[in-house]
Amino acid sequence: MPDGRAVALSAIIAVSAGAVASLALITQPSTTLDTPWGQVLDAVIGVEIAISLLPPAAVMGIAYVLETPTNSTNAFMLLVVNLVGIDVIGSLSILAIRGVRRRYLEVEKKIREVTSATIAGVPGFISVGSIIDVTLLNENEARVDVLLRREVRGVVPEHLAGTIASSVLAATSMRIDVAVEIVPILTHAGIPK
Repeated sequence: MPDGRAVALSAIIAVSAGAVASLALITQPSTTLDTPWGQVLDAVIGVEIAISLLPPAAVMGIAYVLETPTNSTNAFMLLVVNLVGIDVIGSLSILAIRGVRRRYLEVEKKIREVTSATIAGVPGFISVGSIIDVTLLNENEARVDVLLRREVRGVVPEHLAGTIASSVLAATSMRIDVAVEIVPILTHAGIPK
């Protein structure tokens, strides 16, 4: 049976797992994944979440099968403590501290939609593998990096980045810096619908 010390230790692990996961989500991906510390950060997130959620869930199932409701209930309560620690205390507090707000998420979503609609008109556009990365720099500016996969046919509009920038400005009043990288694909066979 978990005592107060075990519950407190689990809560500390859960809160730190939530905080680390939130920091990883809001960190610039290009600076995180390419560095050894970014790889360590990804590993720490997985390990902390695994040790916070899997053991109580497993004990809960085993106790249920062995028909020991007290053990199952205690494991369930520990699982709830861990979930609250990860999601509410750890994640939401870091997101609030770092300034992530719903309005920013909505602006980022709108920028992605407008950019996606603009690049969909490129001749030979392939949606699979094409990536739109949006980074909000401040309240009025953003950076958009587009990796556009397309078949080698047709002509790519010469001012595609400018078209994306003006479309986003009209839709969101955000000034953006756009970089478009085009990857020509010689052959492509998609999944039949």
